[in-house]
Amino acid sequence: MSRSGESSINRVLLDTELRSTLLDQALELPAGLYADSFEQRGNFLAALKPLMTSLADSPLHQEIEALQSGLSVCLTVEGLPVDPELPPAPLDGTSPLDKQTFVSEGIALSIGQLLGVPSLIIGEKHEALVHQITPVRGRESSQSNEGTVQLMLHQDLAPVPDLPSMSYGRFMPEWLILNGVRSGSDVTKTYVAPLDDALTQIEPSAKDVLLQKRFVTNPPDSFLKERPGVRHVLPQHAVLTEYRGNLEACADYSSGLRASDPEDQEAIAAIAGLKEAFEAVKQEVAIEPGTAAIFNNRRITHGRSSIAQEENVAAKRWVQRTYVYDLGRVVAESLGRPWSISLGGGMVAITQSYPNDRLLELIETS
Repeated sequence: MSRSGESSINRVLLDTELRSTLLDQALELPAGLYADSFEQRGNFLAALKPLMTSLADSPLHQEIEALQSGLSVCLTVEGLPVDPELPPAPLDGTSPLDKQTFVSEGIALSIGQLLGVPSLIIGEKHEALVHQITPVRGRESSQSNEGTVQLMLHQDLAPVPDLPSMSYGRFMPEWLILNGVRSGSDVTKTYVAPLDDALTQIEPSAKDVLLQKRFVTNPPDSFLKERPGVRHVLPQHAVLTEYRGNLEACADYSSGLRASDPEDQEAIAAIAGLKEAFEAVKQEVAIEPGTAAIFNNRRITHGRSSIAQEENVAAKRWVQRTYVYDLGRVVAESLGRPWSISLGGGMVAITQSYPNDRLLELIETS
């Protein structure tokens, strides 16, 4: 395994022996990940133990620990095993039910369980555990993972449909894993822009404004799609918050981040300046088959260039996305509030005490 560092991004390359071992183990994974049954999903996760052991015993584990501790915010892993054969990417962006092997999913979820807690979020991608990120017919112009137009820099936020006044940032994923499945016929550029780098480009007075609750953001387009007709209350929020000695962001420029008061010139200037700073420091990462990008969703914005609109469905660009949470943080956010956390069926569920609606569900790691 080799490693090189550049700015805030670490890069690692798996050696041939480890890649071969991981492939053999991943090809043994059972079906069931995309089933509606939590029991079948749990059986799939239980079968990941050999993969997790191989990764935990490799130098890659040190890089995962650096992400966990906050010492690094972005890691790309190259030389990952890939599925021997692939069906066409799902036309509607839902689960690929005709996929016969689960190499890409097994690798991402194994890394996710070493990093934190892989999760599904209510109202996003039909509550799948692994999301299929591919152009969807009729959605080409949307600012979402289903579009083909350039996607502006953003973070993946988490609106709670049943608690519309809750800040989108409270339960946003801690980390994202983007795993390349198919490249498509054209090169699509993926960008990451570390917050720490961007903050060096703005004035202290602007940072002070960004720390105040003077901003609103529309629900992400993908949430609006799955909740048509629902009226969303836009909670006021700060763009910057501090957590364990680090500044974090809640900045989704693809969803209309703006000042809550259209006359607030300080706030308008602050978010415009931060956007320019993100653009100035963004770096390109290649997400191709056999490559995964893993980054801290709270300390990085990401985006991509436009995607070629393929006539051949089997040639469409295809990336898989996995959300990973810090369970300790989720528990801390829930304490003292009218919610309960329960374990069972391989799942960790956070529920409102009244009404008993799920907010999000996390896969149990033990």
